[in-house]
Amino acid sequence: MKAWLLIKVLSAEHNNKLLSFYDGRGTENGGGNGLASYDECGKNKLNEDLPFSLGNSICGFAVKRLSYIEYATWAWAHADCFDTICYNSFSREDFDNSKKEDSPIPILPEKIAEIDTLIQTLLNDFYK
Repeated sequence: MKAWLLIKVLSAEHNNKLLSFYDGRGTENGGGNGLASYDECGKNKLNEDLPFSLGNSICGFAVKRLSYIEYATWAWAHADCFDTICYNSFSREDFDNSKKEDSPIPILPEKIAEIDTLIQTLLNDFYK
């Protein structure tokens, strides 16, 4: 989670954005109310067939009452949004399709590689 936060901060800095730590859904009716990831690392992966990496991961906002994590829809891949991917290499629809119970369509490894490359660039620029 700490590494994810660092990457999102670097991404926001690179894009000159102010990060939003609030998902806008409120806490009424068990809405999202805090950044979260699953304890089981594999549930946070974008492509379950690839090894875990920061580029192959996602965090979201916890929905405490229902014990699951929601991800941004209106701000998918925005640099100022915590609960989405770090780089716009695929759509929210692609993400949803990858999480279907029956016949999921995995996120392409090339897309994960694009995210990993961006993350490496952000880290290299930070340490210059």
